Parts: sequence; C-alpha cells; structure tokens
Amino acid sequence: MTTTTTGTNPTPTRTMYCRGLSDGMIAPTATKPGYLVLTVPGTLYKLHLIPEAGFAASKGARLKGRIMSDTRRVDKVDGGGRFVEPLVGRIRRVQGTVISTDSAANTITVECGGGTVPGFEQALVLTAKLGDARQKAADFTPGQLVCFDCPGESRWAGM
Repeated sequence: MTTTTTGTNPTPTRTMYCRGLSDGMIAPTATKPGYLVLTVPGTLYKLHLIPEAGFAASKGARLKGRIMSDTRRVDKVDGGGRFVEPLVGRIRRVQGTVISTDSAANTITVECGGGTVPGFEQALVLTAKLGDARQKAADFTPGQLVCFDCPGESRWAGM
C-alpha cells in the first residue's frame, strides 16, 4: 500500500493493479479469441481474460497487471461482499468497493475480492468503463460498494 497526501492529511491508497498466477494460455479457435486463465491464490477463481497483443505467460508464472472490462449500468449497493461471478470463465458480474475514479476516461477501479496469501493482498482489482451514458465516473466516490454486469470479454494488460 502506498500513501498519498491530500491537503495536509495523508491517506492510504490501494494498488491499482491485480496479482495472480497464470493457469496457461488457451489458443484461439475459429469462433473465439485466445485467452489467459488467471488464478488468484487463496481463491477458486480461474478467470478467462483476453490478453493484450503479444502477451504470453507460461503456466504457473506470477502475473501483475490490469483487468479491464466494459459495463452496462453500475449500481450502488448497501450490503454484500466483494466478488466476481462466475468463479471459472468469463467475468459476467462484479461487486466491490470503488478505490479510484478517472473522469477523463470515465472509468472506476473496483476492489472485488482476492486471496489472503502473503504477497497477493488486494489480488482482484478491476477497472470498469462506464457503459450507461447517464453515468459518469464523478458519480462514484472511493469507499462506495457497487455492483455491475460485464457484457463482453474482460481484458488483461500485463505490467
């Protein structure tokens, strides 16, 4: 965790990337693009993510990068945990805590779960592009619990 200063009060900020392990790369087929299978230590997640061009990772490789997804509508919710559904496959639904917003890109970054293995704290962080024209990133504040659907394929950009 790093610290940033806002005015005279230092406040902790969370990392804006995701850590995990590669469970291998799945080759493209005639109807589907190739994808990375990302596992998160301490969880049962095996997320299928479309990697950026030229990305390759062998099974078991430690990964650090960003998960990006498009959304339909983002709803503010009052309760529940942080999760990604389903555990295995393409990300379809996310619930988590907003940790940052970007008005210029109209995105929010959400902590949506993760493992408790040392070195993998805050393992599951996702940056979501707001898809509802009536919503703006400025409508959300860090600390809010939100929930949304991911209609397309989520993407991976390694660091």
